[in-house]
Amino acid sequence: MKRVVIVLRRAALDTVTTAEALRVALGMTLADHQVTVLYIDHGAGAAALLQPAAAGSAAVAESLELFGPCHVREVVEESSLTSARVAAVRPGVEVIDRAAALALVGQADAVLSF
Repeated sequence: MKRVVIVLRRAALDTVTTAEALRVALGMTLADHQVTVLYIDHGAGAAALLQPAAAGSAAVAESLELFGPCHVREVVEESSLTSARVAAVRPGVEVIDRAAALALVGQADAVLSF
């Protein structure tokens, strides 16, 4: 089993990039990979406690609903929450510091950045 980290660095829910990154994360689980989505920089907005479907992104909402059953881990880099103006994260999203985020990327077998 390979450790795959999907790094989401771009602004959140209104872009096709976010939806595609989350779909890629789900697709990676089909090959029995250990998948983690790391929200960092402006991408931290995608970890916010909100309803993606209400924000105009049903595709993002569909992917997020499948993360639990597919065992996709979600983490957000703590200092990015402030710059992305995120007050609260969704349930199931772990908040980690910058050193832990760097370690996560460093220990991965594959890193995909969006």
